Amino acid sequence: MFLRLSSLMTFPPRLFVAVVMTAIVSLVGVGAQCQEADDPYSKTFDDFEWEEDEKRVAIPGALPLGDLLPTEALIRNFEERVKKDPQHHFNLTVLGQLYLRHAKEADDLQAYGKASASLESALKIRPDYESAKLHLAEVYSARHRFKEALRLAMDVRSRNPRSNMAIAIAFDCQIELGQYEDAKRSIEELAKRELSPPVLARQANYSELTGDKDRAIQLIEEALKSLDDLGALPGESKWYLWRKGELLLTSGKAEDAKPFFAQALSIDPKDDASNTGLAQAQHACGDTHAAIKTIQVVVDEFEAPPAMALLGDFYLSLGNHEEAEKWYQKTEEKMREELVVAGDAHAREVALFFADHNRNAAEALALAQADLDRREDLYAYDTLAWCQYRVGDFESAYSNIQKALAQGTKDAKLFHHAALICKSVGRATEATLFEQRMKEANPQFVPLRETSKIASQN
Repeated sequence: MFLRLSSLMTFPPRLFVAVVMTAIVSLVGVGAQCQEADDPYSKTFDDFEWEEDEKRVAIPGALPLGDLLPTEALIRNFEERVKKDPQHHFNLTVLGQLYLRHAKEADDLQAYGKASASLESALKIRPDYESAKLHLAEVYSARHRFKEALRLAMDVRSRNPRSNMAIAIAFDCQIELGQYEDAKRSIEELAKRELSPPVLARQANYSELTGDKDRAIQLIEEALKSLDDLGALPGESKWYLWRKGELLLTSGKAEDAKPFFAQALSIDPKDDASNTGLAQAQHACGDTHAAIKTIQVVVDEFEAPPAMALLGDFYLSLGNHEEAEKWYQKTEEKMREELVVAGDAHAREVALFFADHNRNAAEALALAQADLDRREDLYAYDTLAWCQYRVGDFESAYSNIQKALAQGTKDAKLFHHAALICKSVGRATEATLFEQRMKEANPQFVPLRETSKIASQN
């Protein structure tokens, strides 16, 4: 699994976080617990009470209390339950949650479709079932169907104002849709109710997007302290350690970031996000050979296109154009395979790869437009502007980069795009200002080096 970061995060990616909780599931008369999730955004927000013969059933993401039962085993059990009684809304709901969990654990794009089908079936049987609505909203968000996810979350919120999960999902969708004022109101309401690590993580996301990265780092530090005070298991801290490392890395503090990625990797040596972050930090500190070894772990384990692209970038920085192009071609092939399954959900990822590496400019522009049609966050406008710049539509690029900059986000790559676009329309003073802001935001940021050899092959 490779953490796809389009705006955060990604908060993933699309990302959903949760309070620390415990629950017990009864399977064929034997108590068992679900596995802990890889990151807090894959968990549910509330500790729901289920009513099925007075038994409480674990929601995927619960902390393990004893021996762990793999997600696949839980899926098989509930598939059998659904086979025996296809009209049982509860079993369909839990099965949908399990498919969603598996999709996140294994980066299985097809499992999202199974999750949607199962949860939609549950709602056909019982249209007012709150849990099915909320978890279907999670699935829709993961598939970048943010408008539909937001409608479901707001519907639950209107019926049950006490639902923290509905507010959390609404916030995540509002961020992705560029509804920043609504997102601000949602996170403020959520923070009044509790300041759990998941809420602090969302506050950090909002702070980063609105230009206060120092505050974002502070909030993640508070989340880590809170987890420690709660006596959380190490796995619960992994995502937050990665997140702090990522914030430090993009602030130009790569050396400070490395220990946090290392801590996360001490919990899970194969964690894709932390290995990727560590590789980027090693490269920023000048040890590109070590960075290649680190990112190769992700490539070998997951065959993730972003990791392949990063490997190509590292080779390019060493002047090995042939090896770089080999990995760029592999990245493109893999991305096209994923587009068949994921469709526009990966449009931004592919568009940025093409635009960053000056490949397939017209196709990149079409993908960027498709991404904007799904969501209108600041990074959708940045992607569109960058792709318009690549095809020579400089005036449109200038207009859209202004929309991307409107929230005050301090992102070196965003400022790099703005500087080049300003130069293209003859605004030299503005370009110089953005070059300066780029260096201030991340003194270690170095734009991808474009070479005539790489460009001439495309």
